[in-house]
Amino acid sequence: MKIIIFAGGLGNQMFQYAFFYANRKKYRDLKATTFWYNANKSHNGFELDKVFNISKEGFIFSKNKAKKEKILPENEKKAAISNNSKEYTEKKQKELQNVSNSKLTKIIRYILNNNPFLTFKEFGDSKYFENIFDKKGLMILSGYWQNQRYFIEEKDEICKIFQFIPLENTENDEKNRQIIEKINAANSVSIHVRRGDYISNSWFDGVVTTEYYQKSVDFIKTKVQNPQFFVFSDDLDWCKAELKLPDNAVFVDWNSGKNSFRDMQLMSLCRHNIITNSSFSWWGAWLNRNAEKIVVRPQKWISESSGLDFSEICPEEWVAL
Repeated sequence: MKIIIFAGGLGNQMFQYAFFYANRKKYRDLKATTFWYNANKSHNGFELDKVFNISKEGFIFSKNKAKKEKILPENEKKAAISNNSKEYTEKKQKELQNVSNSKLTKIIRYILNNNPFLTFKEFGDSKYFENIFDKKGLMILSGYWQNQRYFIEEKDEICKIFQFIPLENTENDEKNRQIIEKINAANSVSIHVRRGDYISNSWFDGVVTTEYYQKSVDFIKTKVQNPQFFVFSDDLDWCKAELKLPDNAVFVDWNSGKNSFRDMQLMSLCRHNIITNSSFSWWGAWLNRNAEKIVVRPQKWISESSGLDFSEICPEEWVAL
């Protein structure tokens, strides 16, 4: 049996589910768990079932309500750790061997009753790994799997799965209905800006700049007649102050908290997309079904100091600026 650990925010969950869905067709013993969210309250928790009404068939251990102190037992047996890629750096190999100290591994040991297991730990970048499922026995798969090669053959099905729940009879969703009408009536272009937690993280410092957005807007103007820009961000005040946009640009400022997924929905409905270096932004563009869409993405996804390889994160046809 193989078990995929779901973790992170909505965009990461979507990569994990796409990886899970595509591979479960080949490997019926493949399972998944959302147990991580019982001990980690980051983002909005596990959202896929709420945002897309996704079935949790094949999910295990997800309803365990164990307390943190029980998840972190003092007496632990060492799990069997497997390094499945020859291309891990020496530093990453040491990190993998030291994984026994991580909260995630302690959780895994708890739910598996300390039975020995193998671990394949992907380090959060976009590198594609082949033959992941070749090893037999109990294996834990930990990672985000941010490479469409894992699931591109199932693109049509995955797009159907990732259909957003219907808009509700709320004030905010009435605004969303009005925005959708504007998006459909124009040569709409979404602009997504993420600041928030990125500002204080050195891995993202200077990666996506004001100049990137200005170059992207100028590029779109050369390709799209009378573009209408729709701006989505966790810092719209910064966007209004720093981005030089036409006067008719629309700033969407009401989808927040557990309703923030509506921004991804609206971005996916635009004809074209200017994205930032986030999985949330990536999916907004990937779910865009316009056959003639133009997607502009950052040349770099993360600082070189991170040691992570995101060279394969975006489809080749997306324009890197």
